[in-house]
Amino acid sequence: MFGHIFLLVTVCAFVSSSEPECSKFHYEEKTLEKMIKTEIYVDKIKSETENMQQKMSEKLDGIQEDCETTERELKEAKEDNKKAVEEIKATIDGLSTVPAVGFQSHDIKNTAPSDG
Repeated sequence: MFGHIFLLVTVCAFVSSSEPECSKFHYEEKTLEKMIKTEIYVDKIKSETENMQQKMSEKLDGIQEDCETTERELKEAKEDNKKAVEEIKATIDGLSTVPAVGFQSHDIKNTAPSDG
């Protein structure tokens, strides 16, 4: 019986001594280390996001400038087309004063052979 109690106490002491105990300082140190790593990671993501936002803003400005240039060129092309159409109409109106004759006929004579 004494052997069983001794064995039980020895096993309990062995089991309790093999578990490491974390002090409050060690836990706080690890937590602080994780917080610092997280803060550095968040700062990195923030700077990358700002860089991406700046690049996108520059691209958007370029696209807006291209759109304005295209609209201006389109208006100029429309004006040029209107002028060209007006010139063509004026030319056609000038030509319409000349009579359009497909053929002219004069005294028609019957040149067919006679019967018999």
